[in-house]
This record gives sequence, structure tokens and C-alpha cells, in this order.
Amino acid sequence: MLISTAVALLNGDFLARFRWEQLFGTVFALQDISFLKPGVIVDPYLGNDPLWSLSYEILFYLIFPPILMAWRWNASVTNHAIGAGCAALLVLFAIAPNHFSLVGAYFMIWWSGAMAAYTYTRGGRSVLALGSNYVWLLVITVLSAIIVYVRGFEGLGFYPFLIFRHFAVALLMLTLLYGPIGRLLSFPALRFSRLGGAIASISYGLYVFHYPLLVQWNIDATPYGFVFAALLLVAVAYATEHLLPRILPAAPRS
Repeated sequence: MLISTAVALLNGDFLARFRWEQLFGTVFALQDISFLKPGVIVDPYLGNDPLWSLSYEILFYLIFPPILMAWRWNASVTNHAIGAGCAALLVLFAIAPNHFSLVGAYFMIWWSGAMAAYTYTRGGRSVLALGSNYVWLLVITVLSAIIVYVRGFEGLGFYPFLIFRHFAVALLMLTLLYGPIGRLLSFPALRFSRLGGAIASISYGLYVFHYPLLVQWNIDATPYGFVFAALLLVAVAYATEHLLPRILPAAPRS
């Protein structure tokens, strides 16, 4: 948000673009992109569209601790409850579009990734190891396809196909990469593991900051300005991901 503010001030259009509802909506993690889907409460601050994902991630991290406790108590029941709940929320969103139903439905993608990581560390090497989590992701993907059929196709990047696309890509990635193809690709990937790890460590910073710095900033109109903005993007992403955590106070250890 500070980067977006700085860019808007440098561009000279901050007052024209500033909206109080976007500021408070983004601070309280309620933002999404309204021209792509219905039921959005507020658009991201100063039009920095990549900030939409933070409203999902923050809620996921908030609900993860109690869900993890339930999962440790009974993994099978919790997995089925999550799958059924996410499916129900997707149907509810199709009937009455609202931000929280969509975020809740998307938790299935996040949870499937978490369970894929868990089962992999326990020796799982195929989607069969995911069990009910994979089945529920498949069910929700089919439901999202039905919604596209009922609502009609509005474009690859717009609701309802956008929702189907997200679930379908998650399902496809698990199907292809969590198995023989993934194992085959892992060998050449190991050669670039250090480079990949370095990029991955600042990847979210690159994603969140690239829009104001490389798209919205007026300096990008010239080649030299774009190169400068790109270098600044890498520097800011690195500082945010590696230097800022050293400055901020650490959470107390229990």
C-alpha cells in the first residue's frame, strides 16, 4: 500500500484516485476485483489489483489453527467437512454472490496444497495419497463447470469461467505434478534449485509490487524508466521479504 501511495503521488493523481473505502477495505482484508466477479465488497487500494489475493490468504491463515486442531483430532472427518463446506459455499456464491462465500470456497485449493505437502513428507507420491481431498477438489471443479454452463460464458478471465479456471488448474497441477510427471521434472529442476529458491523467496513481493511499479508508474513509458522500475522492484521485494522480518519484532515463542 505504501508503494501504491508513493507511485500515485509521483504520478500526480493520488487525490483523483484515492478512495477511503478502498483504504479501509484493504487494511481489513476485504478487497477483491469487482469487474471480474460479482459480490465484491471493495476494490484493492489505488487499483493495485494483485492485492486481491491478500484478502484470501489472511482469512485462510486465521482459520487454519482451529481447523488444524480439528484435523489432528480426526483427519478423515475434517477433510470431508472442509470439502463439503467449500462445495456448499461455492453453490451459495452462485445463488447469492458475496465475498465470504467465495473466499470460503477457495479454501479447498489452499487446503489441497497443504495436504499435498503433508502427504508428500509422509511418502505419498500420487494423487491417490490425497484421498478425499482430491475427490472433493474434483467435485468442486465439476460444480464450477456446472455454474459456467448455467450462468453462461462471459470470457476466460471473468466470472463464472474464472472460478472454474482456478479450480481446474489446481486439479490439473495436482494430477500431473503429484505423480510420475512431477518426479520426472524434479531431476532437471534440481539443477536450478538455488536460483529457483532465490526467486521463490521474493516471489510474492514481485507479484504484489509489480503492478504499481511496472504498470501504473508513469516512468515506465520510457525504456530506461522501465529498467529502473524493474530493478527497484527486485530491490523492494528483497527488502520486504528478507530485511524487513529482521527489523520487525518476532512473535513470542511458547
